[in-house]
This record gives sequence, C-alpha cells and structure tokens, in this order.
Amino acid sequence: MAAGTQSAFVRVPVEKLLSKSYAAARRANLDRQRAQRWSSEVAPGDPSAHTTHLTVADGLGNVVASTQTINSLFGARYIVPETGMIPNNYMFVFDPHPGRASSVQPGKRVTSSMAPVIVTKDGAPVWALGLPGGLRIFPP
Repeated sequence: MAAGTQSAFVRVPVEKLLSKSYAAARRANLDRQRAQRWSSEVAPGDPSAHTTHLTVADGLGNVVASTQTINSLFGARYIVPETGMIPNNYMFVFDPHPGRASSVQPGKRVTSSMAPVIVTKDGAPVWALGLPGGLRIFPP
C-alpha cells in the first residue's frame, strides 16, 4: 500500500506509520513506571467463557484443530435446527454508527484472532494446536 493509500474502507497513512519519526514519537510516550503485567483470565485447562479450542486426532492420522467462538452465553441465542449448533453473536464488534472504521457496511468482515494450526512434515501432521482467545488480544 502506498503512502496514504485508501484501503477498502478507510485511508491508511502507511508512510507515516512506518516512519522513524513516528516510531520515535510513540516511543517517547512510553512510561515504564506505568507499565503493567498482564496475566491470563483463564488458567490453562479451565474452560473459556467465550471461545473454545479443540484438537482431535485419530489412529489413521486425521487431525482437526477447531476454534469456536460463541462469544456470550448461548451466542445468538438460538440453535440451528437439526444441527445442534449455536451461531455466535460476534457482530457486536461492529460499530452501529455509520461512517466509522468499524461501522457495519457491505463487504466488511468481523475481525478475528482465531488461528488454529496443524503442522505437517512430509505431508503428515506432526502437531496441532490452538487457544481460546479474547477481545484483549487486540482492541476491536
């Protein structure tokens, strides 16, 4: 993207964001006295309130790494008939006010930090993983 390029929905000042002067200005705003340590809200092995990851492998070498986000209690609050699946309600990350970067608009997609991974060697799965996420991964 060139300097000030128009992305699909907002103008992105790429040249400015990548400049040494902008990095120096941002660095000058850091205050080590106000730095915080962040810890996980959910201990390893405890269920996530919103996102679940499941990795399954069978004796034939088939592997599935699946991350599912319902997002709140019962997600969209209905079950898809004959499937037992509950759709999420992740549309809440969109801004209902028009004209903003996160406003609902045709062609926009919801941001997601889900990234289940299957690593292969010589065409066969070696390991698979994924983690429940959360909105604290990046701001919506």
